Amino acid sequence: AATAAAMALKSLSEIEAPLPFREMKELMVCGQSSSAEQTLQQTCTAALLLCVEAETQPQQLAHLFSTTVGKARDGEERLADINILEAIAKRIVHLLGSAQGQATDVLVNSLRKVERLIPEEPRDQSYRIKDLIKQIAAFVGHAPQHTLSRPSSGRQDSERSKAERVSMAPAVLCTPRRTRG
Repeated sequence: AATAAAMALKSLSEIEAPLPFREMKELMVCGQSSSAEQTLQQTCTAALLLCVEAETQPQQLAHLFSTTVGKARDGEERLADINILEAIAKRIVHLLGSAQGQATDVLVNSLRKVERLIPEEPRDQSYRIKDLIKQIAAFVGHAPQHTLSRPSSGRQDSERSKAERVSMAPAVLCTPRRTRG
């Protein structure tokens, strides 16, 4: 785990590229391990939060959010620290807000599936995370704000004047013919 943390920090500092899921998961698990030294826990958590901020794929973040990090005292699976969960959920909302159309039912279902595992304390933070999940769910079905495709042909094209169509033709077609003489 210490090696994974060192590699992650090195990767972040040298190329500033998002880390693959496996490395982010290792950072999260190590940062939550009660058997790891406190310095290692803090380093892993700090590196993970940097990775979350650099990540551009909401689906990957949703998968990370729903990853369990071990068992709680009652024997039930547990999620990461509530601060990490909130950072991940906020980043997902940010990404979906800037690139609508990426929210899917699969993404939302992966968050809702583990919603019952969100720590209850502190209550205000727990409620904020659950509210962020509702915001994420609200993005499902929204079309992307920006599209690269052209509007469909139809009335717009038929209303174009002949002059507009000719001006759009290649220059070769628009050069006058020479007459022999």
